[in-house]
Amino acid sequence: MARQLRRKFSAQPELEPLLQQLPELPSVRLEDLADALIDFTAFADLQAWL
Repeated sequence: MARQLRRKFSAQPELEPLLQQLPELPSVRLEDLADALIDFTAFADLQAWL
């Protein structure tokens, strides 16, 4: 999941702190994030989702 997020939002310096939250998420929530990532159009979408 981190790899996909880095690829989509690579220029965002705020991304790394958010990626550190991923290991704390339950697997079901990570699956939901993988689905939601398809619809994200801006970094703010990720921030709002988390």
